[in-house]
Amino acid sequence: MTANRAVLFLVDHKHRDLPSLSLIGFYLKQMGWEPHFVGMGDELDVIARVNPVAILLPKPVFDYQRLLRWRREGRHLIVLETEGNPQDQVFEMRILVAPDLYLFWNDAIADRYRPRLAPRGTDMKVVGFHRSDLLHPRLNAVFPTRSELLARYQLDAARKTVTIATSAQDSHFSEERMRQKRKRRSRSLAKTADYLEIVANMRELRDRTMELVTTLSETRPDVNIALKPHPNENVVFWSDFITRLAKPQVRLVVGEPINHLLRVSDFHVAFNVCTTSVEALLAGVPAMELQTARSLQLYGESHLDLPNYRTTTLEAALEAIDRETGAVPDQRHHQPDQQAKLDAYVREFLHVFDGRRCEAYAATLAQWLASAPSRPVGWRAFLRHPSLAALALVVKANEFVSSGRRAETSEVIRQVNRPGANNTRPVRQINGIALDEEFGLFDNRMRLGDEGVWLSLFAKALGPTPGAEV
Repeated sequence: MTANRAVLFLVDHKHRDLPSLSLIGFYLKQMGWEPHFVGMGDELDVIARVNPVAILLPKPVFDYQRLLRWRREGRHLIVLETEGNPQDQVFEMRILVAPDLYLFWNDAIADRYRPRLAPRGTDMKVVGFHRSDLLHPRLNAVFPTRSELLARYQLDAARKTVTIATSAQDSHFSEERMRQKRKRRSRSLAKTADYLEIVANMRELRDRTMELVTTLSETRPDVNIALKPHPNENVVFWSDFITRLAKPQVRLVVGEPINHLLRVSDFHVAFNVCTTSVEALLAGVPAMELQTARSLQLYGESHLDLPNYRTTTLEAALEAIDRETGAVPDQRHHQPDQQAKLDAYVREFLHVFDGRRCEAYAATLAQWLASAPSRPVGWRAFLRHPSLAALALVVKANEFVSSGRRAETSEVIRQVNRPGANNTRPVRQINGIALDEEFGLFDNRMRLGDEGVWLSLFAKALGPTPGAEV
């Protein structure tokens, strides 16, 4: 067993991913390991300082220069998926650097990659949907109460609240950004739907959401509306929209985990196959999805059929909201098979909902790390995989040719993620936070030490617990 006990989690989105990763780290620490956390892209200094034996990635497709460097340094590469339940009809990542350990949400996706990764030495395990722990009653004490949150949003606690989670991130892109994104997708995905169709679907859902919020706020003024954009979405766009509406019962929710939104929700509205649909149902909140004619072309029927309501028109959406907010007395939509449908969906795609997935992840990691042999260092790391050695040579040559462009790109990424006084790009202030005007990402990158708040909350909320089923 290695004497090095440091492991490093690369955190993609601060408010979506850090809570559950911190909970995994909370359990890992109890098991004798030394977890560290850093925002993706900011990890090099932390790696030099803590020398982790393993680096945990939110997906297997990442900066190949860094993956190969860590492979040469003998570090274990582990994928702990942030988005482990792709609902697309066609979706497969192009994994050029096989991880040592890949932790999946479900068997269906694990089986998709097993023929390609198992022969390359990847150990593959299904552990489930780790973020679901934060929707389980045993973690209720971690979050503010409904009344506290509604007071924060300046919404009347005596009213019903409709929550909306948008997922229209690419709908705000310029033509140039769409071209770049399409190119990146072709490099990282071996199988995918037509990107332009995906964007067209997002734009239609975005516009229908604006129509729904406008009509609902004008015709049902006694209903609160709390709208939360996707972590990758342009918050400036939605802030401007809500400001133009100028309705006191419509609020923008940003810089918080989805759990806050669902704690104030009486009825949740999401885009087709958005993960917040199943999150709402797990939290006991009825859900509606806005869907389009493209939805069945892009996404699997089993994912589209989960919520209480599937609507493609404004009229149907308003009728569902009236039923669920009590505007139509005694007409709430109770499907007799809804719980059975949810339970079946959890078994197939999320493994189990027991409030102990993060504990199971920690136990799986601890067991695997304790028995994993040390990795070879230097070019010996590539001896068994000639294709990996060839990739390393290509990446090295590309690094030499494009070093100036990489530095320029890194500076743009820094300014987009952490706009400050020395920015050369336009900046907007929303809720006292500076945002890059074009990208509009709201406080999405964690800073060193941000996990401390969550670790403290977990320490207070969780007493001694029996071990989770791995």
